[in-house]
Amino acid sequence: MSGAKRFGGAHSPGGHATRGASPWAGRRVASPSLGALGLFFWPIPFLAGAFSAMTRGDAVGMVWLGVCYLALLLGAHLTRTGLTAAAAYEARAVARPPAIPRKLFGAALTALGVGLGALRATGSVAESALFAMVAASLHVVAFGPDPMRAKGVDGLSGDALDDAVTRIETARALIAEMTEAAAGFGDRALTDRVARLAADAGRVVAQLEQAPGKLRRARRFLTIYLVGARDATVKAAQAWAEKPDPETRASYDALLDDLERAFATHADALGDGDRAALDVEIEVLRDRLKLEGV
Repeated sequence: MSGAKRFGGAHSPGGHATRGASPWAGRRVASPSLGALGLFFWPIPFLAGAFSAMTRGDAVGMVWLGVCYLALLLGAHLTRTGLTAAAAYEARAVARPPAIPRKLFGAALTALGVGLGALRATGSVAESALFAMVAASLHVVAFGPDPMRAKGVDGLSGDALDDAVTRIETARALIAEMTEAAAGFGDRALTDRVARLAADAGRVVAQLEQAPGKLRRARRFLTIYLVGARDATVKAAQAWAEKPDPETRASYDALLDDLERAFATHADALGDGDRAALDVEIEVLRDRLKLEGV
């Protein structure tokens, strides 16, 4: 393709790698429960009490009840984000636990808010401590603990499991970035086509989640296919935004043809364990991406 534009990027072979993809990028998870949303509303009486204390000139009461409200509000936020992180963890066959035990901290802040409120009302440290323990216990019963251990399959642990999780998370982030970049074309048909390509890539990654032992065989898929597809999409979208050139669209369409075929072949070869077919397909696509400057 002599008229092809060159689409390269920082993540392409020969480029400069960057980091920073969110572990949760590209993942749709279940919405937090209504109970978690309710945590944002039930502390409102503490806020009302703080305003009431302020109108009475009770500075200590205003600050005290304000701290109770803020502790409960922050606890609600941590609980809600903790539920989202736990849902993403449960949705994956191979995953590391969330970096921060948000639900645990949410329970602690809930206990703090309730305990301080009880101390203000009763003046008894023992009673307020009891209220705090009950609040923390009910929080754990209602929302569960945070995932604390990496999960995978039998025979995969330690550094091998960490490597598998990192590769799978990176792959999903690349797929999400490719889909997001395609929206820059402002073309529904092209966006839908990229979405189908992303779904094909997602199926390959799902196979790897179910059988992480295939990651070694799929390493070149992750480093060539996905990085190349993402970089080509980003650069094509940028070029299209600067100047809607039919040549840019035609070049990217042709690359999508090759990527769709390659993704389908790779998924089949992974399932069949056909290493020779994988190697041939990878070399063909590597040459194709070089033509595009990726």
